[in-house]
Amino acid sequence: MTPDFLEKYDCTLTVKNPVFVGSGKKLSKVEYIYEPGTKTLRVLDVRRLYEFMASKGREKALEDYFRRPDNYNGTIMFLLSNQIRRPDYDNFVAYTLEDCMLPQDSGGRGRSTKYDILEFMSDPYGNPYVPGSTIKGMLRTAIAASRIRHDAVLKSRIASKLERSTGRNRKYLAKEITEAEAAIFNNLEYEGQKHGDAVNSDMRLVRVSDSEPLSSRDLMVCKKFDERPDGTGNALPIFKICLRPGTQIKFTVTLEKSSCESSLGKQFYSFDDIVRALRDFDSIYTNRFLNQFKNQVRPTDEIRCWLGSAGFHSKTILAAVYDDDEELLYKTREVFENTLNEKVFRQHGHELEGRKYQVSPHTRKKTDGARLDFGECALTFSKKAI
Repeated sequence: MTPDFLEKYDCTLTVKNPVFVGSGKKLSKVEYIYEPGTKTLRVLDVRRLYEFMASKGREKALEDYFRRPDNYNGTIMFLLSNQIRRPDYDNFVAYTLEDCMLPQDSGGRGRSTKYDILEFMSDPYGNPYVPGSTIKGMLRTAIAASRIRHDAVLKSRIASKLERSTGRNRKYLAKEITEAEAAIFNNLEYEGQKHGDAVNSDMRLVRVSDSEPLSSRDLMVCKKFDERPDGTGNALPIFKICLRPGTQIKFTVTLEKSSCESSLGKQFYSFDDIVRALRDFDSIYTNRFLNQFKNQVRPTDEIRCWLGSAGFHSKTILAAVYDDDEELLYKTREVFENTLNEKVFRQHGHELEGRKYQVSPHTRKKTDGARLDFGECALTFSKKAI
């Protein structure tokens, strides 16, 4: 039974376009088997592979392969050279992904180029899932942008804070963003606590669970494509394991009805507040960034969300703070100029923003092939009975 001061909601995010939530790990080219004929990617359990090879007296060969993988034309050829066949794979394959398209570029000397693949988040049992912190971060960004959009005084305060930062380093805007977050969220007034203390953040009243475990059947491999405003672009040798369209991410949101004083004079939150925030953020993100490109995003009646690694403006409030397109462009470019070293800044073409391109960043993260925007989901929910 849920206590009276809590409201609990069952939520589902239905994946519309591939979603990437990175684990921070990557599969090196020796950690998977790719079979182009069947478009099958088999991810190896390296510990089990070592134990299997040791049982065959071939552990030294495996160690040599890990040290000098370029001596072999991929893991399949290494295994075949050691009389390991497909029926043996069950002994050391962690999971299998179907319908994967990896390029078979020539690496010279008749060899095929293999690529590292960025891994999706997984739980201790190896199941893919989306952490509650990732979902709550998405909600937090949307709520911040929505509050700024509807409060001219708050918008002016945040803009003033963001204009004060100077210097060129990765701490650029760090202090100002902390102050801005306090201005947006620190609306609870616990006795004896300073306004800037994190305990006063009303986001403490929003609890988001981890998603239910997903399956390897929900995963696919996507290649990154950077699209320019005119619709042209470049495919990049960056591969990510993503949630495939149609996957349902199930989780719960619990809202606490605060018993403390609120500077906004109301109880936080209602789920309607969250829905409005998500709709506001979708409007801001699509109109101020995505629709600055040739291939525009269609409006929808669904509660559209942008989850995971979707792009710079999917995780920031700048487009909510700066109403003027030119001002937004130069402020965004300024962020890149002050957080990237000069070489990387120029390699990514940011110096062309404001001259050749009238949007910053001037590339939109998509999948190669179908050219789908990363991260698009649709939210549905129902309130749980107390």
